[in-house]
Amino acid sequence: MRDDAMTLRAQKDQTEFRARQKKRFAVLWFHFCHTEAAKTTDRFETAIRMTAMPSGLVEAIGTAGAVLTTLCWVPQAAKIIRERDTRAISLPGTTLCVIGVLLWLVYGLAIVDGPLIGSSIVTFAMTFIILVLKIRHG
Repeated sequence: MRDDAMTLRAQKDQTEFRARQKKRFAVLWFHFCHTEAAKTTDRFETAIRMTAMPSGLVEAIGTAGAVLTTLCWVPQAAKIIRERDTRAISLPGTTLCVIGVLLWLVYGLAIVDGPLIGSSIVTFAMTFIILVLKIRHG
């Protein structure tokens, strides 16, 4: 019987927590949509303010993601440059990746996001080298 009571209490607590979160989000969304200051604020910073995470944590997560997705290309680029063998690499896939990274770079420049700009420049350079070597060596 005690387990049932604890389960019911936990369910009630969870339901109340969700209701508080929905209410908080509704208030923030109303503020976002209906205040003049919010309409002129940068969308990225407004999104950070609307999350439960501190902005420093959001920036750290974004920076870590940018660094890791950039570094993941280093071994591939080094191997291709060293061996001059690109047979296992897809030309359409590599082309799409280069275009995608270029678009991320343009987006980063548009919203002035340092980690996104930096990682996009480095990733674009590496993937572009891989693409050129793929075209040159087949």
